[in-house]
Amino acid sequence: MIELGGIIILGILAQWFAWKLKIPAILPLLLIGLLVGPISAEFLSSNGTKWIEPIWNGEEGLFAGKNLYYFVSLSISIILFEGGLTLKIKEIKNVGPLVITKLITLGSLVTFFGAAVGAHFIFSLSWEMSFLFSSLIIVTGPTVITPILRNIPLRKDISAILKWEGILIDPIGALVAVLVFEFISVGAGQEYTKTALVEFGKIVLFGSTFGFTFAHALNFTINKKWIPHYLLNVVSLASVLGVFILSDTFAHESGLLAVVIMGMVLGNSQSSYLKDLLYFKESLSVLLISILFILLSANINFKDLNKLLIHEINKKDEIFDCFLGNKFSVKNYKISKIIKKHFFDFLLNPKLIFNKNKRNLKFHFDLFHGKGNLDMAISLLDKNYQNDFKYYMENNTEFYPHNMFICKTEKIKNYYEIIFPWLKKCEKIFGFDNLDSYGTKRIYGFLAERFLSFWFSKSFTIKELPIIGKDLTDYKNL
Repeated sequence: MIELGGIIILGILAQWFAWKLKIPAILPLLLIGLLVGPISAEFLSSNGTKWIEPIWNGEEGLFAGKNLYYFVSLSISIILFEGGLTLKIKEIKNVGPLVITKLITLGSLVTFFGAAVGAHFIFSLSWEMSFLFSSLIIVTGPTVITPILRNIPLRKDISAILKWEGILIDPIGALVAVLVFEFISVGAGQEYTKTALVEFGKIVLFGSTFGFTFAHALNFTINKKWIPHYLLNVVSLASVLGVFILSDTFAHESGLLAVVIMGMVLGNSQSSYLKDLLYFKESLSVLLISILFILLSANINFKDLNKLLIHEINKKDEIFDCFLGNKFSVKNYKISKIIKKHFFDFLLNPKLIFNKNKRNLKFHFDLFHGKGNLDMAISLLDKNYQNDFKYYMENNTEFYPHNMFICKTEKIKNYYEIIFPWLKKCEKIFGFDNLDSYGTKRIYGFLAERFLSFWFSKSFTIKELPIIGKDLTDYKNL
């Protein structure tokens, strides 16, 4: 009882603070969820349990089995219906439907393929899992967009575009996720093409049919006064849930499309009861969004992330001298960034625009960390390494970032004997007082970063690993 009441109270308090501070409500909601969930289990609870446990773990929890998933699905159906009610056709006449269409289609494609490529190369996921991940994140959704629009003042046309995109992209994202999952399950080829077309057709057919039909049926019933005024809101709520479940039963994930269409049809019907219905659904959506974000963030477990950390070296990896994070490339400049910050540097050497391989580590360092500073620093380096390090910087476009490594003791000792005396000499030249930009204030870290890449690449066997961030203040419990 305390947990259920606490979620509602904390959620509404978070909404009030967000309104008072003029920030998106998502931020305080997520922070509260993390506090009562994983943070309380790791740092605040004496027995290592969460203050609020969303899923039943055998001893405590609010939802058993898949009930949390069902609650989230039904809540999102109500939120999407409320969003559909607010989608007025007249809103997009000023900006044109083409803008929203491009945002939903081209924007989704860019996110879909861009995120998949990033997930594959940055986190070393398989292409199948990368595309499944990207299909899930193309959705912005009203649960995210609506709280932001409520607290950030925007032009009316911009706000309308974002609202339409946030609501319409939700069922589209669900459709894409289903198709990608079918691709993984069935496999490529003729069988997948047939399955994908069938699933696509079922979602569009049942979602559109149920949404359109039941919207007109509900509108007709209310206008005929067959439903008393005091039951209007709850009957509408039951109808939305019924349509969502019915449509989803016939075609998985079609329920989202059905409730959006149902909301749009009712929202543009110009009926007299619409204002009361909209106020009720808006209040309900605020409550559900508050509950959802607290529950979902509280459901995170640091122990799951802990499984990704390296606790001991695998025996087959003992052949390597060190582990380094995946390389970072400096050659992929955006044309806009070139024109804005370094136009004259590229103008003096036009080959850099057309030949990315010419954009080496030395050129990058000169651009972002002070021209000539690298040459000055190399002149202070031990003479045994000056020429080799200079050659490395002039002939490479990638380096190992963040000064992060796992290394055998004898190797690291030799590295420290070179790097620290060199940086101390550099301090006498560059100092600290005159370093006025981000690129120069951290010049010692950037120098060490490049030298680390050179040092370990020179003569050691290296294994690359993805870099994953985690708060290590609880290192004693790792």
